Formats: sequence, structure tokens, C-alpha cells
Amino acid sequence: MLLVRHTVRLAADFLLYARLNKAWWLLPAAALLIVAIALGTATQAVVPYAVYTFF
Repeated sequence: MLLVRHTVRLAADFLLYARLNKAWWLLPAAALLIVAIALGTATQAVVPYAVYTFF
């Protein structure tokens, strides 16, 4: 529960910063960064099984 609360607080602070400083370009940049990290993590878990099928 503590992790969720901190994550929500971080997201709220990030949105507040983007709104106050009119830095709306940060929102898509952060979304792309999160997607890239998620894909990298998922790919790292799948690659050994994909390589195993080739041999």
C-alpha cells in the first residue's frame, strides 16, 4: 500500500510541475520512457525462451 501511495504522489507532483511550468512535452516523454522500460523488462524475460526454440 505504501508503494502505491508514493507512486500516486510522484505522479501528482509530476503533473503539477508540468502544469505550472507549461512543460506539457514532458508527459509524452515520460509515457514513452515508461513504455520503453516495460518493453525492455518483458523482452529480457522472453528472449531465453525464444532463443531456445531455435536450437
